[in-house]
Amino acid sequence: MYEIFFFDIDGTLRSFETQEVPASAREALARLRERGAKVIIATGRDRRSLPPLEGMTFDGYVLVNGGHCLTAEGEVLAERPIPGEILDRMVRVGRREGFPVAMLTDEGMIASGVNDGMRAFLEALGMPTDPAVADLREAARRTPCRQLCVFMSPEQEERIMREFPECMSSRWSPLMADVNMRGVTKASGMDVFLSHYGIDRSRSMAFGDGGNDVEMIRHAAVGVALGDAVDAAREAADYVTASVDDDGVLQALQHYGVL
Repeated sequence: MYEIFFFDIDGTLRSFETQEVPASAREALARLRERGAKVIIATGRDRRSLPPLEGMTFDGYVLVNGGHCLTAEGEVLAERPIPGEILDRMVRVGRREGFPVAMLTDEGMIASGVNDGMRAFLEALGMPTDPAVADLREAARRTPCRQLCVFMSPEQEERIMREFPECMSSRWSPLMADVNMRGVTKASGMDVFLSHYGIDRSRSMAFGDGGNDVEMIRHAAVGVALGDAVDAAREAADYVTASVDDDGVLQALQHYGVL
């Protein structure tokens, strides 16, 4: 039987429409933990930007796409921040190309600037649309850059990422791309928790909907894509369930006889 479950937040557990976690998903995750399973959040967000998930309890957090892994008690199991040299280069490219760059830190999001695309992205996540604007290089001297959020188009991403072979990008919004160090994915974050809990990968399930969920969906013994997932996530999945608003998490767990 499956012993560990990894869940993306936005578009998987939490609806983009209502910005709430459906009651069916809340109850399903609670039942999993009652049965002794480990329930892990796996998100592109940092810990300061996690949405309110009142009444829900988790056993750990894969944050910033695997770049920062924490237990429920806050113990750091793994971290791989963005080096200052790469941050400097991306800021220069943003100035050259005319797009803002934001970094996720232990102080929250700090941006080189703000544009309409960034505001629309933050609003869709239910986050403040006026992030702190500062010199990113100066900010990185006092707090680690956990991840870069680069508000470039898909066409720019394909071209610009060739300048950053040490990094990899993933996209779960048409408005921006996450940038992490190469090898940092939600799948690598999964492995951190599989090792921590001594659970074999054959007993894992993962749920996601975005481009940054593809590696995790492929890596799990059973990978589930939500009904309105991007094509790459659907193609990677063992099972495509209903959307988050149509009780997709519960439906998938029932389909596999977990609940």
